[in-house]
Amino acid sequence: MSKKKGKNRAQRISALEVKQRSGFIQMMGAIGACVVIIVAKLNLTAIGAEWANSMVVNAVIFISALVLAGVAGYGSRNWYRARKELRALQQGK
Repeated sequence: MSKKKGKNRAQRISALEVKQRSGFIQMMGAIGACVVIIVAKLNLTAIGAEWANSMVVNAVIFISALVLAGVAGYGSRNWYRARKELRALQQGK
């Protein structure tokens, strides 16, 4: 293998590792944010905040859950694809 191909392969592996890490962080961040929102709503409801059970708050939580699910799905897709390409590159040595 020439030096240029080896360098290109090392750069590709490095970029894929960054993409994999980024996808995992997106996925875990979205799940964590969803948990924080749900726990905050439950705590506000438990202490008797009347506005925490309003239709507007419930709609905002629902919409944020949908958006966060999309972000988690996108991060999961990036993580999986980068992981799959990394394994293929590492096995092709």
